[in-house]
Order: sequence, then structure tokens, then C-alpha cells
Amino acid sequence: LEEYIAVELDVSRLNRIHDHLWFAGSQRKPRPLHEQIMKQRTLLITEQADLHLVWWGKVLLIKPLPPFLLSYTFFQSHLCTENVPNGQLATLHASASGLLYSYANLILHESDFRIARELGLLPEMTWQEWARFARSVRLSLDKSNLENTVNQRYLYGELRRKRLNWICRFVHGHWIRGYHYVYTEYHEFFSSNFAWLVLVFAYLTVVFSAMQVALTTHAGTVTPLLQSISFRFSVASLVAVAAVVASLCVLFGVLVVNNLYWGL
Repeated sequence: LEEYIAVELDVSRLNRIHDHLWFAGSQRKPRPLHEQIMKQRTLLITEQADLHLVWWGKVLLIKPLPPFLLSYTFFQSHLCTENVPNGQLATLHASASGLLYSYANLILHESDFRIARELGLLPEMTWQEWARFARSVRLSLDKSNLENTVNQRYLYGELRRKRLNWICRFVHGHWIRGYHYVYTEYHEFFSSNFAWLVLVFAYLTVVFSAMQVALTTHAGTVTPLLQSISFRFSVASLVAVAAVVASLCVLFGVLVVNNLYWGL
């Protein structure tokens, strides 16, 4: 049973990069579900606690609330550190408290409750039952002592998936898959991560055109300094383009090998 609870509440990947989570989100409560709908976000189900409230584009992932967290008896007997003095259970207690804290803020109004029931985020219960339960959660999780009560992941609200990926790539060296890999086609990976290169090349084209006009219009009066700068800039740009193309080719090769490895 402990293993099942540990899997359901596991946010260890986020805990390992906690010092860098400021880059992926802010320390604030998650927005209620009706506000997520107002932002035109699509709410998708995830069964991974470490993907709970991770978003990209118009998509927000939400983990359904495990029914056992709604049972006071179960919580006391299996997750209360006072009754079961165990280091792992202390971690599970903080993770369970954090998930409850996030739900107490996601479902503030009856409209939020209806959205949650339609998505299957909550088990069968009435709005009045949820309102009483959420109120008890908010009262038990004292804001002044929140850092010592909930898992440190839940001090943050929604987290950007793309920035989580960059954190994992630069901090832990997970260059290919990052934190959450969702690409099924190579072009999706490249268009999502390297579309900015098109803008860079567009700016370089404008600069080259301006330099060419300046050099040809005033061919007889161009200073040696301007000629030197233009030549050096042109050579540097060509080298940079060649390096980028070579890097993308290498990355494509690594992706192919990586996918073949994981596909075996």
C-alpha cells in the first residue's frame, strides 16, 4: 500500500530541481478552474503528480484527486507522521498535503466544482461536502507555516513545461527528453525548440542587405574600417550558420539513435 501511495504522490523529480523552479513558475496559488477556462486553456488529465499543474500553450495538465485523500481516517492512519514516525511517510504526508492544498485553491466556487466533476477530477460527492472539506484543508494548512507543511513543489502554482525542460537540460544534462517529452515527430521537436532561428536568419538577411546597399551606393567613399567590419561580419555569419546547421544535423542523429534505443 505504501508503494502505491508513493507512486501516486511522487514529485521527487521536481524536488531535485526545486532551487531552479523560480524560472518555471511563481510562488503563488494555482488559479481556480474557471479562470483556467477563461484563459482558454484545455484541461487534460495526467496520473503523474509531478506533471500536475504543468502547462504549455493552451494546455494544462491536472492530476485527479486520489479518493483516499478525502478520507480523514485513511489520512490519519497512513499519512499522519504523528501516528507513523517514518521518514518516507513524512515525505508522503507533505506531498499529500500539497496536493490537497492545490485542490483547495483550484476549486473555490461551485462553478469550479462542476468543471472538476465533469472532468472526473473528483469522486462522487456534493458541492456542500467539498466546500466543507476544502475549508478544513485551508484552515489546517496555516499560511505562515506552509513551507514546513506541504511539499516544496506546491509552494509554486502552475509551471511552464518548456522552462522545466530547459532546467533539466542545463542542470541535469537531459538534453534530449528534458523534463517532459511529448513529441512524436521530428519536425515537431525542431519547430518547437528552434523556431527562433528563423527570426535570427531574417534579421541577418536585413543586416546583409543594408550593408550591401551601403557598400555599393558609396563604393568610392567607403572607409577601410567599414569594409573590414563588413567582411568580418560576413565571415562570422557564414561560420555561425555552418555551425548551426552542423549542430542540428548532429542533434537529429542523436534523436534518431535515442528513439531507436527507447524503441527496442
